[in-house]
Amino acid sequence: MKNIFKLLIFSVLTMLYSCEVPMSIELEGHKQTTIIEGWIVNGQAARVAVSRSIPYYSSISMESVLTAADSTAIVTISDDMGNSEQLKRGMDLQNILRGDWGHLYIAGQLYIGSTIIGQAGHTYYLTVESNNQTYTAYTSIPNAVPQVDSLTFVRFPGDTTATLRLYWTDNPSTYDCYRFFVKIKGLDMFFKSVSMGCFDDLLFNGNHLAYEMLREPQTNMSYTSMSEKEREDFYRVYYKVGDTVYVRSTFSDTASYKYWWDLQTSISMGMTPFLEPSSLKTNIKGENVTGIWSGYNARYDTVIFR
Repeated sequence: MKNIFKLLIFSVLTMLYSCEVPMSIELEGHKQTTIIEGWIVNGQAARVAVSRSIPYYSSISMESVLTAADSTAIVTISDDMGNSEQLKRGMDLQNILRGDWGHLYIAGQLYIGSTIIGQAGHTYYLTVESNNQTYTAYTSIPNAVPQVDSLTFVRFPGDTTATLRLYWTDNPSTYDCYRFFVKIKGLDMFFKSVSMGCFDDLLFNGNHLAYEMLREPQTNMSYTSMSEKEREDFYRVYYKVGDTVYVRSTFSDTASYKYWWDLQTSISMGMTPFLEPSSLKTNIKGENVTGIWSGYNARYDTVIFR
């Protein structure tokens, strides 16, 4: 992604070149970065995506995007109970591009587990062999999930839309890292991160809290064939009468929290982490690699806006 944005900069420079005096630009060589993003959730098998960055001087096409996915990696996970399995490459139609957990993977191509199912309180180890390199990481699934007290639609006066307010009580005896997602039935294919929905409890440990869960569009790209209503639904952050909303509330380990916190903070401050030198804190060990291996303990609630 970082290099795609570099391509945009080069395109702008090219346009300036056409309007001004001739100039010579020498592009530095590109060293491909391995990108590994995976997760394991309580009650579910692991999912891992492996890909490589695309050079800014290459031709960007569907073929180049698809070939960026590593189809020959060997992905293995094990747990603290002595179990191990090699994940198999497959398609996950619920996860297309940047889907369900916010991770980056291409056209649903993932390495998918089957025998090791995530359990609260356990640690999971990841090993990826790709491009003659070996990468390792570990993550843990927290013992608890957020204790949701209630979910309430807060309606604007004279309007049919509302925010969704979540009330909960933070545990005073533990350090907790939160991440929240929503999905509107019939509108969203997968869960989407809510606005600024990743944070820890350092500033409110043990307090009773309320949080406005604003839906975030998954992407800024929409189809030109969309009607005005479809485009409005695609981008809206509020909820309408008749919406059935699924809420996923999670605890993650500290490394996952730091990765997603850094990303959302950079974007909220108007920075582009894909353009500037990445400050995202990866928990993956190895040479020239980025990404995250995340463990989540999740609970699910449903609320209907009547």
